[in-house]
Parts: sequence; structure tokens; C-alpha cells
Amino acid sequence: MGLDKKSLDRIVQFVKTVKDIPGNDEFIAELRKVLNDTERPQLSIVDSNIDPKIDHIYEYCIEEIARKQAKEFYADFPISEIVDGLVEDYVRMEYFRRKDNFGDFCLSVYQQIERITNVIYSNLEQCTYINDIRDIPPFDRNGQRQGAGRYQKISDIVWYPSEQRKEPSAMDKVKNAIYFIIDGASEFVWDYDFYSGIYDIYKMRNTNHRGVINDDQLIIQANSSLNYFVFHGLLAQYVVGIKRGIQDNKLAKVEQLAPKYISVIITNDTLPSTLFAKDSDGVNYELDSSKCNKPANKHKGDALSVRIENRNGRHYIVGIKE
Repeated sequence: MGLDKKSLDRIVQFVKTVKDIPGNDEFIAELRKVLNDTERPQLSIVDSNIDPKIDHIYEYCIEEIARKQAKEFYADFPISEIVDGLVEDYVRMEYFRRKDNFGDFCLSVYQQIERITNVIYSNLEQCTYINDIRDIPPFDRNGQRQGAGRYQKISDIVWYPSEQRKEPSAMDKVKNAIYFIIDGASEFVWDYDFYSGIYDIYKMRNTNHRGVINDDQLIIQANSSLNYFVFHGLLAQYVVGIKRGIQDNKLAKVEQLAPKYISVIITNDTLPSTLFAKDSDGVNYELDSSKCNKPANKHKGDALSVRIENRNGRHYIVGIKE
């Protein structure tokens, strides 16, 4: 009794897979001898346990291919301490895609994004100049401030701590990573659709055990055959964007765009009606109350760290660092 067609197809696929793996030349040579031996007896396999064995070997070979692809996918990724974990997440992602398990596939995709994002956001928290630019207009790709567009200030685009929300959500962290690392704090290239696509992955990350529970998830699930490719593409876009952003040192460019603060000494004692100050070179400054508030509990002779603007030969204080 011969093998059924399904088992034979698996054997053929297995041989094709093994043939392309380096180091299997001896096995392929022996296989060719067997196939070219016209005097051999007719092969008959009756062992009913052959299918599980073939499945195991087949899956092992496919997993090795997926691992090779994962290592290539994350080759030269600049956050080296997380690469091993990213590779394992990628291998699981490919396994669940082959099994048509969309929920676990989405979780594996998101775990890679989350692993990268957590490191990026932790590094952003250490950059003091990130907080310095929260209330200034966004920049276009040429480093010019633009305040008349969709966003009036950078804190309209990305998350900053506030009394209402003191801790960032997972997607807040993603948004900050995209804006500062991938886009280099440029409104011109800020891609909300890209962020929205990653948000779709986030929505689906827990459907493997919670199930599909809302209309958004139902729509995404209904198009799972397409979204396997869409979500993999979004992951690739995110990984490549982060990689290039770090390699191009986008944060250094962001730092150059951040407002510069200087130290001044208050020269008048008429607070709170107005404020005048002078820097170490003797240049006088006046507070622009339309740009920032007067400092509390400050008097003549006290030092301030201020952001300044020059207009028509006059110097104004437009920001005060507490």
C-alpha cells in the first residue's frame, strides 16, 4: 500500500526545501543515486506513523528558513541588545502565518514593534531637549517652524506628560518613536496613515485569547488574507524607519532644532506688571507676555533660563524654563 497524495506532496516539498539548505550535498547525492537506480525494488511504505514524522521534519526545515530570514531582516539593526528577541518573535510570526492563525500572527508582529518602541521611548525620556520643544510650532523638512497647518505645536502631534495623563499609552510611545526617530520631528513627513496602520495591529494583538469583540476588529479580521501582507509591510516600514533614523542620527537634528536657552538676570522690581532682564553681555530683554507667563516669586537680581527672539532690533523673552 503506497502513500496517499498528501504525504507524497509533503515529501516532495521537504526534498525541495532540504536541497537549498547549505551542508546537505551528501544527502542530495545519495537521493539522486536512489532515484536513478532502475534495478531498485518498488518502494513501499506502510508505516502509519510516517505522516507525523514528515510533518515534524517539514516544520523544522521551514522554521530554519524562517530563522534565516529573520536574521537577515534584523541584520545590522542598531539596537543590538534586543535582536535575539526580535528574531524569535519573527519566527513565531511566520509560524502563525503558515497556520493561518491571524490573532497570534498579529500578536507576534506587535511584540516586535513593542520591543523596539520601549527601548526608543526610554532613550527619548533621557533627552531633555525633547521636552523643550513641546510648545513650539512643528518643523517642516527644512527646519522651518510651521504653525498654521494641522498642528499648532509639537505637543499636538506627540504625547507629553500632563495632569490629565501622566503616563504614556503603548501607542503614545509608538507615535513619539515615529515622529522623533523616523520623521526627525518634521511635520512634512509625519504620516498619520502609517501610525493608524500600526494601531490596527495593536487592536488585534489580544484577539488570540479575547476574540474579536468590536467592529474595527471584525473588519480587520474579515480581510485577514490581505492583512497578513499589510501588517508584515508595516512592520518592515517601522523597522527600516527606526534603523535609518538611528543611523542618520535624527535625534541630533532634532536637538539642533530645539530652542536655545540663555541665562539672564532680572533687572526690574515691578513684577508682576512686566519683566526686564539682561544677559552676561549686557543685552536687555523684555518679556513677551503673549508667548509666556511671568515667573512667580521672582525678584530683581534673580536668575532665569529663558528662550529669546529678536524682532526689529529688540530682544524678547518668549519662553522661561522653570
